[in-house]
Amino acid sequence: MEKIKVASVQMEHHDGDKDYNLSVVEKFSVRAASQGAAAVAFPECCISSYMYLEGLSRPQLEELADEVPGGTSVDALRDIASTNKIHVLAGLLEIDRTENNALYNTYVAVSPDGKITRYRKLHPFVHPELSAGSEFVMWDIEGWKTSVLICYDSNLPENWRILELRGAQLVFAPHQTGGFDIPCAGMGTISPE
Repeated sequence: MEKIKVASVQMEHHDGDKDYNLSVVEKFSVRAASQGAAAVAFPECCISSYMYLEGLSRPQLEELADEVPGGTSVDALRDIASTNKIHVLAGLLEIDRTENNALYNTYVAVSPDGKITRYRKLHPFVHPELSAGSEFVMWDIEGWKTSVLICYDSNLPENWRILELRGAQLVFAPHQTGGFDIPCAGMGTISPE
């Protein structure tokens, strides 16, 4: 198996500003591709924002959410991946209209040829309106059997065991890590310096 280069981006997203957040995804995807990365990974819910979701009403969540596939954010990710010939992985708030408008904390992986893989967080907790995902996903990145566990999902050893038993060779673990002035999970504000 050939080695591959993977880029990881920690970004400060703007609450609910998908256009701005996608511009950051594009900027760093271009940079990662120019430096020879086969894939670039962004944080959990980086397109829609994360902690921002907890204060929104159900109608506000539905307005912010994207369909996967078919939503404008996913289409933008597809364009970025295709143009730059790089796998792009990013998180967003998903709405599934086939499931009575169920909402999910979803991580999307888009290949340069436009293939879309989605993973729905198994243990969402930022908002009571979010539904739990129910399955693990596997896909291929440059010959590597790949999977993902979003934030808290990666804290459970059994989830890692399941992925290993299924043959995962590369696992992404996007988080919305710290920096929030809230008293949970050891989080707190981080000085910009």
